[in-house]
Amino acid sequence: RSSMVVALFVLLVCLSPAVLDTPQQSLLTRALIFGLMAASLDIAYGHAGLASLGHAALAGVGGYTVGILMVKHDIDSFWIGIGAAVIMSAAVSLVFGMLALRAKGLYFILATFTLGQMLSNLAQQWSALKSPGVEAIVGISWPSFGFIDNWSPAAVLRAVLVIVVLAFLAMKRILGSPFGLALRGVRDNSERMEALGYHAWAYKLGAMVVSGSFAGLAGALFAYHSGIIAPSNIGIAASGVLVLMVILGGSGTTYGPLFGGIAVTIIQFRVVTTSTRFSQRWKPLGQEKSRSEACLRSLTAVRMIKMNGITKMKKLTTIAAAPVIRGSERFIRDPAFCSAPSSKARPAWRSG
Repeated sequence: RSSMVVALFVLLVCLSPAVLDTPQQSLLTRALIFGLMAASLDIAYGHAGLASLGHAALAGVGGYTVGILMVKHDIDSFWIGIGAAVIMSAAVSLVFGMLALRAKGLYFILATFTLGQMLSNLAQQWSALKSPGVEAIVGISWPSFGFIDNWSPAAVLRAVLVIVVLAFLAMKRILGSPFGLALRGVRDNSERMEALGYHAWAYKLGAMVVSGSFAGLAGALFAYHSGIIAPSNIGIAASGVLVLMVILGGSGTTYGPLFGGIAVTIIQFRVVTTSTRFSQRWKPLGQEKSRSEACLRSLTAVRMIKMNGITKMKKLTTIAAAPVIRGSERFIRDPAFCSAPSSKARPAWRSG
């Protein structure tokens, strides 16, 4: 049944450019990339029990690798860039694992947090990881596959979809292998697995390397799609969002992190656009650009008082001073207030 759901999802994504405009196609592409990134974290978190707060840094290694190759060395081959990103991310994951796995539980989480922040700070301080004049690598474009050069938003969406599907098939094969079964055994009872002859530490290290490799792939796709890779993309905030995606989708499941990543990415976009629209429409009292706005707020509060039959002066002053606290939704939406350009302008309700 889950395979049928995934097949239907892939079909819908393939057909979606026919009904989605360019920004929506770009958002869906980004959501697929973050779904892959969340699924890569779930290999270590959901299947090996290794909660990491430095996973975005491993994805950032892949992003910075393709950025450096393309911007600084003019290597725009997809195959070279992706291969280098996966290898570099796997190598850094190996170092991360050898250091962080010396600790357990909360201390392991703190170790991954520290290592991730070290990479973020390195990206901020090292000039080799910056484009001239900015704190990031910019100018990254979609690479050449060798047989496709003209990349429309729909073509990029379908290419990312194919890569994500192939990556998920590889993940499913790995997690269904004896290695994946041993990982779940180590997660549930590492002491018992040790008694059975399994080297629990080595399996955990392998889980971190595999997880980091897929994270590097997702990070490279993110850099190609966004055109930029910056320290803010690999810090603790980004890692925390990835953990949220895994938890929301269901850790330890096959496709849950993918759908969790897609859902959180779309929710983030909607929240940002809604909050931006609301902040442009309303400013709290005391933050007006001019005195006229404060006067108009007070006049609108008086109007509210008249409409509601409130005549006591103490309530007048209270509402005029804090209209938001006292139920000012009506006055915020008042077209006369919103359109009045200056203190000399008379609201429509006062004319006549």
